[in-house]
Amino acid sequence: MEKMPYGFWWRKKFLTDITLPYGAKLVGLVLNYHMDNDTCECFPSIERIAFEASLSPRAVKKHLKILVRASWIYIEKKPARNGYKRNYYTGIFPGEDRSKYF
Repeated sequence: MEKMPYGFWWRKKFLTDITLPYGAKLVGLVLNYHMDNDTCECFPSIERIAFEASLSPRAVKKHLKILVRASWIYIEKKPARNGYKRNYYTGIFPGEDRSKYF
């Protein structure tokens, strides 16, 4: 039997969290769509997430903060090829040892 990718388990567990508001779940699912299945990492822009979730960029930022506080994602700013910094999102599980992200 083949082992399921980390991204699959993240999405399955994420969907069962009844404490999250619907907007945060929608943003999380958009992120999951972009995530690498093995690493749970992605880097869509705020504008891309807003477009795909049919939300404003301001609402996306609000829901990203909720997901960070709930320990569903970790956000790290990394340099992009154009010299600017972009957000890299990593799906994590609440209760997971987060010291490796800091």
